[in-house]
Amino acid sequence: VHCKPYLTQDPSLQFNWSHTASHALFAMGHAGEPLGVDVETIKIRPFHGIAQQAFSTEERHHLHQLPAQLLPFGFFAFWSQKEAFIKALGVGLRYPLTRLTMPSISPAQLKHAYPFTDPLTRQSWQSQIFFPAPGVLAAVCARPSVHTWNYHVYDPTT
Repeated sequence: VHCKPYLTQDPSLQFNWSHTASHALFAMGHAGEPLGVDVETIKIRPFHGIAQQAFSTEERHHLHQLPAQLLPFGFFAFWSQKEAFIKALGVGLRYPLTRLTMPSISPAQLKHAYPFTDPLTRQSWQSQIFFPAPGVLAAVCARPSVHTWNYHVYDPTT
């Protein structure tokens, strides 16, 4: 679909990947259900400036309400979910990100997938964020029919 990679031999096999610094995330699914992933190293950025260009009004409001120590987490929680979603669609940054409001997730809520709706198609989706390593945040986005989320952290030093 669009610019999303696929296997011509088995188009029902869905996969996506992302990387940051020395971390990579690869996701695989079946039955033709689209999925997308993103992984980000949490670091200082011009959070509010980027949010003005890529976040919805609700997301920007949420960021402004966060204490300073949670601002990096809040920013990357929204950003990684948005990246995973547009990668699931295969449309990239052509998607009007300011129209999309992702679930607001606190660090204490990381064990669950949270629903959201694509404002352009009105289709239901879900996303989940997690920490695969200290200082690294990842997001997976898929359709609500996906009921099982598993991940394995590979550490080449062990």
